[in-house]
Amino acid sequence: MFPLGDEKDTKIVPFVTYTLIALNVLIYMWDRDWHFFGASQAFADLAMRPHEVVRALRGMGDRATLGTLFTSLFLHGNLTHLIGNMIFLLTFGDDVEEALGPWRFLLFYLFWGLMASLAHIFVMPSSNIPKSPSFSCFSCLT
Repeated sequence: MFPLGDEKDTKIVPFVTYTLIALNVLIYMWDRDWHFFGASQAFADLAMRPHEVVRALRGMGDRATLGTLFTSLFLHGNLTHLIGNMIFLLTFGDDVEEALGPWRFLLFYLFWGLMASLAHIFVMPSSNIPKSPSFSCFSCLT
């Protein structure tokens, strides 16, 4: 069951939360040539692939690959992935943003996104499966 709200009234307008949601949706739509369904068209090279990042860290690959640690935070594998993430961000983001303040919340979001990328690298360092956009959690279950 997805949480669709909470009982806490937010005293601020959560601009960072709304901006992150808008950016994620905009990038998703742009990546799919403005269609909800379909494969990644434009940003597949911005997905983080652990094997490429490890090679870059060892000096054997393109250092620009390290940027995918952050760019992958805004990529989603499919519409279900996007909607699920945006529901949780909308539900909880406003409260966290109010508690931390907008700038610290943005840093919090980016920091934990980076930690998720690093966790993927730690668990599967030789993987060529991107964290996003073509990888779906449902594909690993089948």
